[in-house]
Amino acid sequence: MNPRCLGACAGLLLGVPLAFPAPADAAGQPDLSWYRATLVQGYEKHGRKDAKWDTEARAAFESYVPIKAGVATASDAIDRTLAPHLKAAVDAGCDDPYVQYLHLRFVGSGATRTVQETAEVYRGLVPRMQASGYAAMCRFYVTLRGSQALAALRTEPGKVAEMRGQAIGYLNGRVGEGPCQGVRA
Repeated sequence: MNPRCLGACAGLLLGVPLAFPAPADAAGQPDLSWYRATLVQGYEKHGRKDAKWDTEARAAFESYVPIKAGVATASDAIDRTLAPHLKAAVDAGCDDPYVQYLHLRFVGSGATRTVQETAEVYRGLVPRMQASGYAAMCRFYVTLRGSQALAALRTEPGKVAEMRGQAIGYLNGRVGEGPCQGVRA
């Protein structure tokens, strides 16, 4: 296994939240280009597009770039920019798996769904995301969250272990996708 991902894999197995900081540019400022390429251009290249929701989906990914990179204050940026765009895209019928994942995480979660309902959504979402062309890092997060949702049910330990193994595989594959400045747990 790639040594850069060892700590992240340990965190994954222990259930520790993971963050992947934006690398710095020559001036020491966060370089958001990898995140923009992974998220915004990832949607352009691999997303399920339709004129009914494309504008909102693109705006959601643009809003997510500084959040994912750890540059924006997450709760404020989510409430002010990300959530409204995700809601509008999904309300328009968006069936892109990454948009649906972000919507589940930041708009339609918690109080609106039971643990069973959340696990069922992930059960359908994870295979669609895994079959997509999105970056390994994107597939990692969806698969990881899916394994966590199923683990909460305590009924399918074999499936949970399988999904965690798949997530580790995606995480290990991230190093070849772009700058890997390390992993913050």
